[in-house]
Amino acid sequence: MRKTYLLLTLLLLCVGISIHAQVTTASMSGKVTDTSSEAMIGVNIKATHTPTGTEYYTITQPNGSYSFNNLRIGGPYVVEFSYIGYNTESRTGINLVLGEDLKLNVVMREDTQALDEVVVVADKNPIISGSRTGAQEIITREKMDKLPTINRSLDDFVKLTPMSSGKNFGGVSYRFNNVTVDGASFNNSFGLASALGASGTEPISLEALEQVQVMIAPFDVRNGGFTGAGINSVTKSGSNEFHASVYMYTKSPSMMGYRVKDETIGVSEFSNHQYGISLSGPIIKNKLFFFINGEMDRQEEPISYTTANSAADATVLQGLSDFLGDELGYNPGKFDVNKTNTQADRITARLDWNINSNNVLSLKYYYLKSFNTNNPSTSGAPNNGRGPNAFAIPFSSSFYRTNNNFNIWMADLNTTINDRMSNYLKIGYSRLRDYRDMDGGYFPQVDILDGDNNAYTTFGTEANSYNNQLNSDIWQIQDNFLMNFGKHQITVGTQSDYRAFKNGFAQNYPGSWVFNSVDDFKFNVLATKQYMAAHNGSVQGFDIREFNPKDFGFGSNVTGITNSSSTGYQYYAQRYSMTDDFPFAEINVFQLGLYAQDKWTVSDKLNLTLGLRIDVPFFMTDLQIKSPPRPIGMASRSMFLNIRTPNLSSLLDLVLTTNRLTMRMEVCRSVVVRDSSRVLLLMYGSVIKPATMAFCLVT
Repeated sequence: MRKTYLLLTLLLLCVGISIHAQVTTASMSGKVTDTSSEAMIGVNIKATHTPTGTEYYTITQPNGSYSFNNLRIGGPYVVEFSYIGYNTESRTGINLVLGEDLKLNVVMREDTQALDEVVVVADKNPIISGSRTGAQEIITREKMDKLPTINRSLDDFVKLTPMSSGKNFGGVSYRFNNVTVDGASFNNSFGLASALGASGTEPISLEALEQVQVMIAPFDVRNGGFTGAGINSVTKSGSNEFHASVYMYTKSPSMMGYRVKDETIGVSEFSNHQYGISLSGPIIKNKLFFFINGEMDRQEEPISYTTANSAADATVLQGLSDFLGDELGYNPGKFDVNKTNTQADRITARLDWNINSNNVLSLKYYYLKSFNTNNPSTSGAPNNGRGPNAFAIPFSSSFYRTNNNFNIWMADLNTTINDRMSNYLKIGYSRLRDYRDMDGGYFPQVDILDGDNNAYTTFGTEANSYNNQLNSDIWQIQDNFLMNFGKHQITVGTQSDYRAFKNGFAQNYPGSWVFNSVDDFKFNVLATKQYMAAHNGSVQGFDIREFNPKDFGFGSNVTGITNSSSTGYQYYAQRYSMTDDFPFAEINVFQLGLYAQDKWTVSDKLNLTLGLRIDVPFFMTDLQIKSPPRPIGMASRSMFLNIRTPNLSSLLDLVLTTNRLTMRMEVCRSVVVRDSSRVLLLMYGSVIKPATMAFCLVT
């Protein structure tokens, strides 16, 4: 079983392993000539990011070319060109977008020449441009502020890309997208979901984003890890001015339309509120800046069905709840659940430090704590499902919550080595914790039917949720070393990461039973307890068919038999480890990525990019070797048990003793075979505090 888990894990990782950071900066390049179109060497160029006072310096090469790499996005920038004997040329109002290589060519005039005009270059990003590296869409902060968004979701903006269809791009499934924020992976890299965060919530606040880039087919070796779309976002940063904002967004039934021509549509009650605050500014002017955003979502979705409009009777369910408390010491929760909750708390924080004219350090932190509440699973459900619906009303213990939490840290160091060389280093750690929890504690899932093979109620631990968790720890590094040699810009680098996963999933681990009616369940419990009281707590030899239901106040049609042909479930199925530990699957993977690229500027209108990238995964976890099979009657602590035995005709001798939380479950030492199609399986457990519970299962 454990080997199967690991094999499945390997397959998932082979599909979803290629997740890499993307480019999170912009660049600027061009050529400086004199009035006779001759290239000028040694021209001093200074680019100043006005909001923060960050300055970048370079000089022109022998062919008159220059390049600024790893610039902050946004602006405005002021770019000054100076040379002895020539007028200083200045270009203002320049704004850079994510991943852009802005072309800015300048003609220098001797200082004896009069200037006819001053050219001011504004924000320009032509569709047909030699600096583009493939089909893409850029969503700036200005666009995000102006465009409507119903769900306050990044999805509302990325669908502006013509190649999008929902979350799919270019005809490729959303599972093959790569979502990053400041280079940090915001994917579910195990492959269980399309993004981070609980369903119905966002992993990061829209208010924290400065720009979003959607790439479809980029030809830049620094971008990788997707065959659908690369959705690359960069967060806001502080500046020399303080900025603060407080906001609330809300949705309610009163804000929804309910009429279509002459038709009136019913609107259910719900509540959806989002509250947030942002603050940014300088700690040291022109030197150290901060940005922080905090946001929380509070959502409530109504449940339309209760005992008031369902076939399930409130008196019967209350009696069942009292019975569970009195006889088994178990609280199944309430049965008229009228709403489900979804919550999310998010923090985005960032520090930017201009260490000196050659080094800029940026530190980022992202926090998410989120969950959404789910109705009982429909997996393996009886007819008409487990509800809540017009047929069945479950207890709250069978509901479950999916929790998606993370803490992510990133650090970037941007270094200008000299006029020809620069380096961009990024390191990060992501701690992702996804798990399910429920109010039912550790208790078998029990489905009770209405006597006609239809669902009536459910209580206990949801069959797929006990210890259902995924822990992901990801360490990543990216380094880009750039060299400018006239018309050639050489990039060599690495994007590598190490991932450790711990996944837990064991369906029906606490057990799962179906009873034909409430009375069948009660009869089974009372008869078993009576037998145990008369046999010093032992269930050895117990057979529910030897008890008369009338002795317990039930009709003759009550059998107490579970998972029988009358319920539609003719076998008892459970998978669990014969060891003392839960069967977690653990796997570690190292991904090595190396690349090199030559961006050749053939002319002002033509760039030729040649590159090679290699990404190789190394699986660091050895699969366990499965031990030889043993006869089923022999003890084997590494064996997984899967009982599906409607035609079993031999005596089984199984022993399982384990302690989990406050519950001790035992499989009795004998399974009595009545005939070739009926197997008696006795299982009982005892809650350490304060009562006992007993089940007799016959198929």
